Amino acid sequence: MAESTLHLNIETTGTGPTIVLSHGVGSSAEVWNGWVPVLSPPYRVVAWDQPGHGLSDHAVPEAYGPKLAYESLNRVVGDSDEVILVGHSLGGYLSARFAIVNPTRVRALVLVATGPGFRNPEALEKWNSSVRRGAEKQGRPQTLVGLHEDSYVIDHLADITCPTMVLVGSEDAAFLGATDYIEKKVPGIIRCTIEGAGHVMPETHSSELAHIVKHFLGEALLGNL
Repeated sequence: MAESTLHLNIETTGTGPTIVLSHGVGSSAEVWNGWVPVLSPPYRVVAWDQPGHGLSDHAVPEAYGPKLAYESLNRVVGDSDEVILVGHSLGGYLSARFAIVNPTRVRALVLVATGPGFRNPEALEKWNSSVRRGAEKQGRPQTLVGLHEDSYVIDHLADITCPTMVLVGSEDAAFLGATDYIEKKVPGIIRCTIEGAGHVMPETHSSELAHIVKHFLGEALLGNL
């Protein structure tokens, strides 16, 4: 099935400035269930399933990859301007890329347990090999949306101009270093480390994180909400 004809499950709640919530590999829009009541109102909250996840269509196995993942986020954002992007893991990486490519369209960016990609070819291939092994073990080719193919995001972190927050769990060992790097490179970024949290903290610490993000957005954009 061609990427332009894939059905993407998109769930929209509330009115106001638009927040797009993008989940990570192997998850779905359900990971944001605890966030929606906190953020809406005062925001229009859009949560979506990546191809092959949740209620979205599956693509043919060879279609999965970084291009499909990024183009799917583009479809979800559509023609919206001044959108707020919140992403977990792969969803954060895609959101960062969108903010870099479209700086005038993103009002704010929140990266949750997110890596910036790889500049070192060996590190990139090591990551991709682990993604392929995981996909083979699970029998789920859709997990290959987590592959990386270039260093665009890590090379352009300093070009992110919108208000940005990065969140990471103190127990998320694989992403603490990545968060350190993002913190050093993105101008004016705010970092929040959640004690006792691991990589799946959007679900395990949903209310806490949602309130932190709501406060950040209120301070950065809208005053007291």
